[in-house]
Amino acid sequence: MKAAPDEDLQPIAGLGVIHTLEEVNQTISLLEEGWRLEQEIKEKAARLDQIKAALQVTCNEYNIGGVKNNGIAFTTTWVKGRRTLSREKLLENGVPPQVISDSYTMGEGYYRRMFVEIKKVNGEMNART
Repeated sequence: MKAAPDEDLQPIAGLGVIHTLEEVNQTISLLEEGWRLEQEIKEKAARLDQIKAALQVTCNEYNIGGVKNNGIAFTTTWVKGRRTLSREKLLENGVPPQVISDSYTMGEGYYRRMFVEIKKVNGEMNART
């Protein structure tokens, strides 16, 4: 198993190990700004999804592939589902389970970066993303 590439991480704005009050304040500032930005992005993404859905309805009603106005456009195209290989179908078609198991490969690891809101509820800490 490959170890997490901590040596590849680059500190943000000179932050590494937090030693000074200035570094603590800078870290807190980044944390708070990041949280606010993420919440704004989630809200705007939800509204964008609503807008796209409404435009899709309009396009479907008029059997058109999009709409345009003043140099901007919205287009819609049907995309077929992607073709996948099914472990269950392979077994049904006689492929031995060990051959299937031996054929898997492990993808490259990555850091999942996220903000989590931590609230005290009834004296216990609860996390919410």
